[in-house]
Amino acid sequence: MEENTVYVVRSGFGSGKLYESTDMGENWQNISADLPDVPYNDLFIDPVNPDWMFIGGDLGVYHTQDRGISWERTGTGMPFTAVHDFSYYDGPGGRKLRAATHGR
Repeated sequence: MEENTVYVVRSGFGSGKLYESTDMGENWQNISADLPDVPYNDLFIDPVNPDWMFIGGDLGVYHTQDRGISWERTGTGMPFTAVHDFSYYDGPGGRKLRAATHGR
C-alpha cells in the first residue's frame, strides 16, 4: 500500500460506506460500489496484495479483489450478523483473518 493512502469506513445508512484517499486526505473517492446499504465497522487490507480488502458490517463480511470496484459476500455458512473487528495472523500454518462478532 502506498504511504499516502488512507481509508475511512462509515458506520451509518445512506450513500458511501468506504472512502479512499491517495493524497493523505486532500481528495476522497467513494469505493463502496455495490456494498449493501448497512453500517460498516472495520476494514482489513491484505498486506500481501493491497487490492484485496475485507470490510465488516451489519450483514457480515464482504470482500473485493479489485480495490473496491466490486464487492461480494464472504464466508460460506457465515451468519448474517454484525462484524465489529478483524484479527489477522501470519505465521506457522498460514495466514488467517478472523471476524469478531457480538453474541455469535
